Amino acid sequence: MKKLVIILFSIFLFIGINGCKTKKIENTTKNKPVEIKTPFNETKYKTDKHNFRSVGYGESDNLNNAKDIAKSQARSNISRQVSIIIKDVTERYNSQIDKNSGNMFQGISRQISKSVLTNVKEINNKTFLYQDKESNIYQYWTVLEVSTNDVYNLFDNKTKENQIKYNKEKFEKIYKEELDNTNSE
Repeated sequence: MKKLVIILFSIFLFIGINGCKTKKIENTTKNKPVEIKTPFNETKYKTDKHNFRSVGYGESDNLNNAKDIAKSQARSNISRQVSIIIKDVTERYNSQIDKNSGNMFQGISRQISKSVLTNVKEINNKTFLYQDKESNIYQYWTVLEVSTNDVYNLFDNKTKENQIKYNKEKFEKIYKEELDNTNSE
């Protein structure tokens, strides 16, 4: 009987130990990177000398929330791009043309980066739905753009509103040069 208990105990112990082993999963992509292709990665969706563009991405279990997140992200990126360009242009203008205009342009560049968002339009979007037993997850990708001419006209209107005098032709030349530099990066 003692031998039978020892044998049964040994069998259960053997089964228990083998049952707890984790199975090794064969990794077929070991040491090989996997490319992930995101929507709207082509050149036509990048900022150029004609339009500021940005891609936004949102994910939520509610489609409207995913859209709001993506559009908010893209608007924020466009606002940042516009702010950087206007800052660079005004700094170049100040250093090359009018050394006394620096403070005047600072407030306007902030106003423009906020105001430009009213002119933003959606040029493309994609929606993906991931479903499992418990929930739905929506992914929303969007591309927003605003014309560089709209941005320049907004700048010109803000300078008129604030009665700031500047050399429009020289400023526009610097603006276009900065846009060309952005396009080549």
